[in-house]
Amino acid sequence: MKLKLKICLIVLVGMTAPSTWAQAGCIGSSCSVIPFNQDSLNNLYFQFQYQYTNQLFEQIAKAGTMANISGPPIGTVNLQKFTVGGDVGAGYVPVTKRNIALNGVGTFQDVPSGGAYAMPRVFAGVNLGYLTGSPYDPTEGGPTPSMLSLARLDIYLQGVDARRRSHFDNGNGKLASGFYNRGIDVRYHLVEGSEILGGPLLRFLGVSLGWSYHVSRFDIRAQQFQRYKIATFGGSQVFWDGYNYLYFDGRIRSTSAELATGLQLLYFLNLSVGGGVSRNSGNAEFNLGRVGPVYGIGDLTSAALSASNVNFLSNAFNSYLYLNISGKGKVPRYLPYAKVGADINLWALKIFVEGLSGRHVFGANAGVRVQF
Repeated sequence: MKLKLKICLIVLVGMTAPSTWAQAGCIGSSCSVIPFNQDSLNNLYFQFQYQYTNQLFEQIAKAGTMANISGPPIGTVNLQKFTVGGDVGAGYVPVTKRNIALNGVGTFQDVPSGGAYAMPRVFAGVNLGYLTGSPYDPTEGGPTPSMLSLARLDIYLQGVDARRRSHFDNGNGKLASGFYNRGIDVRYHLVEGSEILGGPLLRFLGVSLGWSYHVSRFDIRAQQFQRYKIATFGGSQVFWDGYNYLYFDGRIRSTSAELATGLQLLYFLNLSVGGGVSRNSGNAEFNLGRVGPVYGIGDLTSAALSASNVNFLSNAFNSYLYLNISGKGKVPRYLPYAKVGADINLWALKIFVEGLSGRHVFGANAGVRVQF
């Protein structure tokens, strides 16, 4: 008897995030043919959870935190008027490989583990001095504003709320996804910018102290019909028909404080560096479910079939195999980070990219904006 049930179950679990509890089993008169009882199925999942999926889901939550704290861009450092644009923030935990030993199944070597997360948004920023009619531009000279002047304060607002529905796998699958985020950033000009050499040939962009509060949500819901061949008995094959149900929901809140500075080189390029720490809360929840009839198709007169196997095949669609994995991963409570950015200045149009680095996690932020 050639069995493929073990491989099928491992593939399904490998597609998931870690679980705090798992269920798998069979209901019906033919379940005795399947070579796993309820205890062995649960033991298989808990082993996989402990050795792999818990760590995997923590990595996904960590990547989501880095995506949440990125942006808006700091390339200008100190804003004099206003800016609007759009960007995509992303977080990434590098892929590592580990060995997973499952009792009764075997050892899986070099199983990849990592995390990634992306978040689109639009934003707008304005200097409060410009908004209230008392702007200050260090390139135009004039007295430096007092430490309590509104010209030293920039306010950024960001957000997006979008949903999408689609079909895949030639219509056998449905997918619905949604993005939501809101955020406010307040930046205070500790030091205003100044010219260093030949006007825009080399210019100091100043120093700013920033505070931000960002909230984001990301969810995916998918449904797909699939047929798995899970075992072979002599001349007959055992199949498992059913729908896969996938649910993912991530919710992250971050409050950050950071310091930034930068230089303008040959007018066309802004270079900036910064760093800070964020305090975060939230989690990412996951659920994967599958249920459907398990049945046999083949030559019932084959001499290789035992009486129990004939009984199994004659009870097609009277037995159901089910699987459910659900869990939750927490974001890191504190995450220190550093960032470096570059803006390409095409008059009012700015094309920007930023890189972020934290504890075993990296991020990026890229987009376009206009600034006056």
